[in-house]
Amino acid sequence: MASHTTSPTLSREAGGIIDVRFAEPNVMAPPDRQAVIAAGAVLRERIPADDYSAQAEHFRVAHEWREAHLLPMHRMLIGLSGRARAVSPNAIVAGRIKRLSSIRKKLRRSRINLWDIQDIAGVRAIVPHIEDVARIDRKSTRLNSSH
Repeated sequence: MASHTTSPTLSREAGGIIDVRFAEPNVMAPPDRQAVIAAGAVLRERIPADDYSAQAEHFRVAHEWREAHLLPMHRMLIGLSGRARAVSPNAIVAGRIKRLSSIRKKLRRSRINLWDIQDIAGVRAIVPHIEDVARIDRKSTRLNSSH
């Protein structure tokens, strides 16, 4: 598991959701599967106000798991941007990482574990015509089939 020495910043969000943020980016390997699953199990539950610091390690692991999705998302964003703008110069392309508070809500709504959440990162292209979507899809399919 990655080592991280930065102290977490704890904050309370609407609805009693607690978010923990770390000041320094993690450039090490992402946490292992069992650590991510264990962190998700803890973060699924409501955490009493007097227990935040005891759970900081689980927040750190979840934060590092989110962070591990940044580079792949950025690569997808660059690729999608090129393909979308080749089809439509006015295409709008964006990416996002799911906030920890949204991840916690999803963990509560379903019995999925943190490791198996498939929408931690996402990219999208907005184009003027539905036909443009099919053209972007064909470009992506051709690109992926050549590897």
